[in-house]
Amino acid sequence: RSNVLFISFFWIFYNLMVVQYSFSEIFGTYIWYMIVLLKAFGVIFGFILELLLEESLLSSPMEILGGLTAGLVTFGADDFVDFLNAYFIELGIMMFERTYVGDVVDTSVKYIESRMQKLMALKIGWLSSNNDFLMDKEARKEQEMRERKRKEQEEAELLGENNEKDKDKKDGKNEGDFDVGSSGSDIYISDDDDEYDLDDSDNLDDSDQYLEFNDSMDEIDKMKPVDKKDLDKNIKKEDDSDLPIDENIEVQEVEPLLESFKGYANDTIVLFINPLFIAIIWIFYDETLVASEYGIRTQDFLYYFMFSVVIIPFQIVIDIFFQNIVEWHFKLPVHDYLDYLHFRFASRTSRWKGNEENPNLQVGVNLVSMDQLC
Repeated sequence: RSNVLFISFFWIFYNLMVVQYSFSEIFGTYIWYMIVLLKAFGVIFGFILELLLEESLLSSPMEILGGLTAGLVTFGADDFVDFLNAYFIELGIMMFERTYVGDVVDTSVKYIESRMQKLMALKIGWLSSNNDFLMDKEARKEQEMRERKRKEQEEAELLGENNEKDKDKKDGKNEGDFDVGSSGSDIYISDDDDEYDLDDSDNLDDSDQYLEFNDSMDEIDKMKPVDKKDLDKNIKKEDDSDLPIDENIEVQEVEPLLESFKGYANDTIVLFINPLFIAIIWIFYDETLVASEYGIRTQDFLYYFMFSVVIIPFQIVIDIFFQNIVEWHFKLPVHDYLDYLHFRFASRTSRWKGNEENPNLQVGVNLVSMDQLC
């Protein structure tokens, strides 16, 4: 909790500094460069928030606050026309970010994390004394040797148990072969005529059967009868159209899917909150002093508010198209994953999915709660 509170205060302070800087004349003059710079900082800080919080459900509200701040500072444009241009430039940057920048930054962050682990290991070696470092190295070697011996011992015990089981099976089979008092070559003929009558339970199967055998087998006794139905099943499985839908989507990598949906959901929430945000600044014009600092008159706020409302349906259509583009570009199995989520929700063990005790631990640590609630 203290970690969340500290990061929240830091994030609020950062957004207040951005708003204060947007009041300056330099920001209005170079607003196009400032928007690009803020987007770059937003992507970097978004990954930092996830690393610090280790939970996407906690970092998403902070990312939404950053999106609202990025929309607010566009009021720093010189006039309404520049405000419209700033909006469409920000929209283009957002589309480029979803398609290309997010994947590049994710790869870069993973590379930096791998390098940081090696750097921390070297740092520990430098800070500690030489003798302590050698002792730690020898202790690690001894631990590895103990682990190796333990694994070899477990494998030997497992192999011994398997050999004993095989021996018991062979002994049981030999004992069963000699239960009959003859060698198996004797022929017994009964004088009772009733023995030649077929019983009702002796049904003859006239269905076609095929014999599947190995060319290397010389004995006819080793031939295996195979039913025609089994062959038909094998033939049908070769057709891709008859294969069932992949229900084991949980094993696949779903982190890109969840990250894509999370970014789309955060931007959609910002889209719906933005008119309310503008209305609050408009109603409390004298109390907030934000609009007056931007040089926007009270009567001009009607145009800003109407634009934020009218743009919502068009923005949703654009987001849908670009979500499909992201799915096609990264070859994400979105529909398979949604079918799997529908099946998992229908077969949930608890009415509220947050109370389930079997989360999907195969996804990243920061996405476990989000995947559980999907």
